[in-house]
Amino acid sequence: MFATPLLSVSSRDLQPVPPLQVEQWFNTPRPIALQELRGRVVALHAF
Repeated sequence: MFATPLLSVSSRDLQPVPPLQVEQWFNTPRPIALQELRGRVVALHAF
């Protein structure tokens, strides 16, 4: 049994992700750019 997707996205609809606007970084010695994370699994927690 397969679930029906709620949203279908075409590659022509994709846009580049804007840079992160962060006031304070935790658990990292320097700010992180999204380009450095390309190809990695990333979990972001924003609060």
